[in-house]
Amino acid sequence: MKKIIFLILTLSVGILFADNEIQISEIQTHIDQYEGQQVTIEGIVTIGAGVLHASQFKAYVEDNSGYGIEIFDYSLTAQYQTDFVQGAKINITGTVENYVGSNGDETTEIKDFTYTVISTENDVPFENKTISQLLSYSTNEIAQIEGKRVSFEGVLSEDPYYAGGGYNINVTNDNGQSVTARVWDTTQIDVSSFTQGLPL
Repeated sequence: MKKIIFLILTLSVGILFADNEIQISEIQTHIDQYEGQQVTIEGIVTIGAGVLHASQFKAYVEDNSGYGIEIFDYSLTAQYQTDFVQGAKINITGTVENYVGSNGDETTEIKDFTYTVISTENDVPFENKTISQLLSYSTNEIAQIEGKRVSFEGVLSEDPYYAGGGYNINVTNDNGQSVTARVWDTTQIDVSSFTQGLPL
């Protein structure tokens, strides 16, 4: 009888440690706790490999918690471009880092990772926001939309202008509030028809 009980306990412990996925919301809202820690997440690719950078791997994944996160590697490989496509559901295990850029901007990312593609051609999550809503997030709340795919509407307040590898597109609402959409060259989006006053 003791052997049977021991076997059941062993299996239970094994299942406990195998099922250690956490939601992205936990990472984004508790970055001090998770920075430098290894985590496992599972989510849908919202921005695939090769879209945001020509040589580095930068992709974004969002899960059912409604939060997103960047997946990062210094090298962009052909395999990444094959696997990390929009709509792919991927299980990822890696190390959390709160990366601080030279301009002081912070990005939560997962690096030094391994992954498994679960499925492809899934619906890509996004959330409708107004410009007022996007501007309403405080410093403490911004993690709710960092790495998240959103849509918003407005009017171009000026023609797009080129700066450092891409175009800045300033979009304004009826109240005069404005946000800047960044269109990197690697997206291959043609902005030549985007002119001041165009509704977006």
